[in-house]
Amino acid sequence: MGIKFKNNAFATIPLAVSSTVTSVTVTSGQGTRFPVLGASDYFYATISDTGNNFEIVKVTARFDDVLTIARAQEGTLAIPFAANSRIELRITVASIEEYVFQRGALLLE
Repeated sequence: MGIKFKNNAFATIPLAVSSTVTSVTVTSGQGTRFPVLGASDYFYATISDTGNNFEIVKVTARFDDVLTIARAQEGTLAIPFAANSRIELRITVASIEEYVFQRGALLLE
């Protein structure tokens, strides 16, 4: 339970997304590159475009190629992304802090 990781997880977002959407569909078959998430699991991902604009999101669910996201994490802004932008599971400050906190809490139990 908690934060999840998977090596080299990335996908292409084939259609443009607005700054208000809370789910992103990735190219068919690429969703399996990301971790399987249980009820309270999540991971942080970065959406980026060819202009080096980016946003950190918290992925709270994955069903096949659809990722449910909480926008504008870690001080980034929710912005629109053009078709063919990328979403990648990257190490972020929050992911490190939350992993360390969760591991510490488990060790104290």
